[in-house]
Amino acid sequence: MIDCVQTNNGLVTGIELAAQIENLFKQGKLSNPYQQTNWLLEHFLSEKYLMLDFAVNDIRVKELFRSARRILAQEPIQYIIGYTEFSGLRFKVNRHVLIPRPETEILIDEVLAIINKQIDKNLLMLDLGTGSGNVAISLTKLYKNCKIVASDIDSNALKVANENAKIHGVNDQIVFVASDLFKNLTCYQGSFDFIISNPPYVDFKSSINTQSLSFEPKIALDGGDAGLFFYKKIFQQAKQYMKPDGILAFEIGYNQQKEIAKLAKTNLFELIKISKDQNQIPRVLVFKSEK
Repeated sequence: MIDCVQTNNGLVTGIELAAQIENLFKQGKLSNPYQQTNWLLEHFLSEKYLMLDFAVNDIRVKELFRSARRILAQEPIQYIIGYTEFSGLRFKVNRHVLIPRPETEILIDEVLAIINKQIDKNLLMLDLGTGSGNVAISLTKLYKNCKIVASDIDSNALKVANENAKIHGVNDQIVFVASDLFKNLTCYQGSFDFIISNPPYVDFKSSINTQSLSFEPKIALDGGDAGLFFYKKIFQQAKQYMKPDGILAFEIGYNQQKEIAKLAKTNLFELIKISKDQNQIPRVLVFKSEK
């Protein structure tokens, strides 16, 4: 059992707690032990405990080490503290939603790069599979002249997304819809300037590192059919819902670029941009309809 090492007077300070927990995380070979320690202590303790030599009460110490045990058992710290940072904003998360990844910020950057060529134009976008609402909310914060329809099959995820939209004051710019892909969106046919999606793309049959994802909702991860199931479905239906000059933008998984490009060609979409992540892995593909 993990326990704290007390100081000589029977108490432990915030500074000492930070050192102990970071050491535990290092022993457990966690990635970014310093960052994870900081997140944990910032959530549970006020700044004075970290800056000065204040003793921490026993109840709070036990909470911290209980949370440290959960992290060592590979539970994401974001679920423990209840939020994550994305695109410079804080988003509420729980086990009903996928934890937003930094790579998804590339998707936002690419959409904004196209939008910025259409200054002051009012745009209607669709965020398919919105999850926590991180993509839709970030875009509405960064581009005021847009309305976004944000859909998800999971009503529990939509509750989280709604809460996040209210927290960030953009709930009047986003319409949340419970829908399995386009099923409940028929009233929007021919309407969207952009369709954006970070669909489930993990191939659980061949992936070797799915254990690390075990705490996150499988419905938001499992891409079936070699991770390509949702891309196939979206390509087949997207044109019905896009304007003639509309844009379709995806986040994709590792080593999926070629197969997704083939799907695009089959469905008469032209690949116009490939963006790579910091590891030089293709991460975002942008398409337009072939003329």
